[in-house]
Amino acid sequence: MISIKFNGHLVSGFPRQCQVITSDNVKIRGPSLNPILVGTQTWFTIDILHNDLSDLHVTIFTPTNEQLNPSTLLTSDGLRVDWTPSEIGTYIIHLILYGYSIPGSPFSVKSYDPKKILIIPPINDSTIGEPVKFL
Repeated sequence: MISIKFNGHLVSGFPRQCQVITSDNVKIRGPSLNPILVGTQTWFTIDILHNDLSDLHVTIFTPTNEQLNPSTLLTSDGLRVDWTPSEIGTYIIHLILYGYSIPGSPFSVKSYDPKKILIIPPINDSTIGEPVKFL
């Protein structure tokens, strides 16, 4: 409860109850918190203790700064966010509740594509069909 007085008198609209969110109140879990394979749908769930998640806005920016609009679903575990990375790089995820970033937001998630990896074995000391060590 917050009370504000001016010259000994309560300011209009006060006392007022305010919600305080700490990082201890925020739980985010799911495979989207780890590196993600490009082109594969992934998800994470957000739960904020004692808060109405219907006012939570999720925005995801691609490595080229394009905005994604993930799908969301309110479940008994929290707000589930589904999305699919489309390019290699770092995605930035913003979580906004009541117009303010929640603790820990924005956070970043990397995506990868093993099809883009090109390994050229050393010319010397390599034999077809035999394992080769490289750094």
